[in-house]
Amino acid sequence: MAFFLLLAALVAGCAKEYSFEGGGPYVPPRRCVDCPFIPVCDSSVYTYYTVSGGTEDTLEAAAKILGDTLIGGTRFTQVSGYGPFAGGLLYNCDAGIYRIVVPLGEVTPNLDSLVQDIDSLPLTLSNIRLVNPAVATVLKANAPLNSTWFDTLATADALPPTPLPFPITLRVFAGIDYTLVAKDATHTVQGRSYSGVSHVHGKMRIGITSALPIPIPVPPLPVSLESDYYLARDVGVIEFRVANDSGVITRAELIRYIR
Repeated sequence: MAFFLLLAALVAGCAKEYSFEGGGPYVPPRRCVDCPFIPVCDSSVYTYYTVSGGTEDTLEAAAKILGDTLIGGTRFTQVSGYGPFAGGLLYNCDAGIYRIVVPLGEVTPNLDSLVQDIDSLPLTLSNIRLVNPAVATVLKANAPLNSTWFDTLATADALPPTPLPFPITLRVFAGIDYTLVAKDATHTVQGRSYSGVSHVHGKMRIGITSALPIPIPVPPLPVSLESDYYLARDVGVIEFRVANDSGVITRAELIRYIR
């Protein structure tokens, strides 16, 4: 369930420069991340009300931009922990597509155990492949309303549950379905109304494909995990919720922020 928290823990240093021209020390410009829906700046302060495991808390911290790192040739910005994002964030928003690197252990249960728990789909899995690093696409800011996309988190090979007269290998995949439920909307959190809000709904999904042009049904997951993110332009994440069949299990709401 913690995959919806979208955390990373990489650290990088930044050197200071000083100049005494003009009668005083050189003060480097304040750095900000040019991502309107996660617009973190050095020393931005965020305060969140959180509920996790039935425990309420108020978390406040100043964020710091730690530097950049390349992953697969793409530059991701590292931000220190703040509010509910205790482990920090490692993200990129090129072309309005917001991607956050997520520790794989927090993304999804082991694919083998996930599939084996589905009693009506007895499969023997092999060659389990976990996407590493796992990247969660939490928002496509330029996509039209009701757009959908899918992040694959793990894949595996499997034999058909019943023998066939010809050899065939099934491909099992697990990941997250996303839907852009609202954009440029107004949303109220902790008594404050925000405009320019995008609401993204996520739900874990498992499926099976094969070389045969026929659909292969998959029973529902034994435990359904879903998330809802609300991101306000020029503010950031103002609310998110993670829920299962029993109800909301993690929630965070922005109380105040200082950019």
